[in-house]
Amino acid sequence: FRLTEEILDEEINNVLDMGATLKTNIWVGKDISVEELAKGCDAVILAAGCLVPVKLNVPNEGADGVMPGLDFMIEVNEGRVDKVSGHVIVIGGGFTAMDCARSAQKLGAQKVSLVYRRTRNELRVDEREIRETSIEGVEFHYLLSPKEIIINGRKHVTEIVFQRNRLTEPGQDGRRGVVPIEGSEIPMKADLVLSAVSQTADHAIAGGKLDVNAGDSSTPIDKVFATGDYVTGPQNIISAIGAAHKTARSVDGFLMGRDRFETKVEKVSWEQKPMGSYTGWKTIKGNIFDLIPRLDNPCVPYEKRKDQNLEVDLGYDKEQTYWQGQRCYLCNHNIEIDEKMCILCYNCVDVCPYNCILMLQEDWVRVYKNGGEPEAENKGHTYMIIDETNCVRCGLCIDACPVPCITMEKTEIETVFNG
Repeated sequence: FRLTEEILDEEINNVLDMGATLKTNIWVGKDISVEELAKGCDAVILAAGCLVPVKLNVPNEGADGVMPGLDFMIEVNEGRVDKVSGHVIVIGGGFTAMDCARSAQKLGAQKVSLVYRRTRNELRVDEREIRETSIEGVEFHYLLSPKEIIINGRKHVTEIVFQRNRLTEPGQDGRRGVVPIEGSEIPMKADLVLSAVSQTADHAIAGGKLDVNAGDSSTPIDKVFATGDYVTGPQNIISAIGAAHKTARSVDGFLMGRDRFETKVEKVSWEQKPMGSYTGWKTIKGNIFDLIPRLDNPCVPYEKRKDQNLEVDLGYDKEQTYWQGQRCYLCNHNIEIDEKMCILCYNCVDVCPYNCILMLQEDWVRVYKNGGEPEAENKGHTYMIIDETNCVRCGLCIDACPVPCITMEKTEIETVFNG
């Protein structure tokens, strides 16, 4: 929904130019079954994504003027919807919800409100997306869940009643749940309601949900594999690409009878002495992300965004791309602390700009053993905890360590094809 037709055509043709054959207007699961496909092929990969909208499960959800956000975006991009009027309410907090809200605003809606059941902190989009959506005139409402859709005599939506929520403690997935607050109903006028709470896979394609082997992407159906969002549920494009690579290798091994790919892992440790400053090495090598400011993605000015067919994000030019590339966080560099050498001086904790290193008493630390509940190790010593997820590999901890007991280990992974 965010790319021009020219770019999409180019991407499709890149696949076709490699020798692939494209067959359209065939509904797998209706026109032909997966089993029938498998009989005529050496292998079948199900990569159908998540195109089935999750329902709101509220009264009058099927009323006129209420539609899934994904269907709305498809109609907009196919040219079947070129104008929107009145008050539009978008329910959801992901990129599909943002697409719906921004498109409705551009197509002439009098007012667009995006309603999310959690807080701003839990939105499934980045800060830039929130900012750009707000700049274009979309209003945000938080901690509200739909309770009932009100319709008129013609069974067309007139308003929607929301109920306020409060957040619970994070669950096993790390996300905070919501609990409705009784007696806190809020009505909102609505001429069009777009539901974009989530999407799921169309399991009817394969006659029901398949048990997919996480190791090789195989399914109980002979010669049939499944991958991407179709298996995991909605994720990001990078996760889908990674899953596709893994599945392609599995299918290649299935067809050839052997694994033709070898993964080589090489690890090199950067020690503090006698090699000198890690931050100095990074600067010499050209990785100076902490000295180069992050450049926002250039985009079309707000006053020129009314054209729905205009690509808003312009992307970096060649020079901007080069310098932003120098801001690489070196994610393949990971910190190691030698617990036997550490003198608990606290220097590394002090200099860390993102609070990635913590010194904790044993009572504050729990570990998972054998997949069970977290429990204390009872080692009787202080723990040095490193958050590798938020670490930007600045190297200040290495340079500040007086012992030294901190090293930065670089991991290089190479896939070799042995055809």
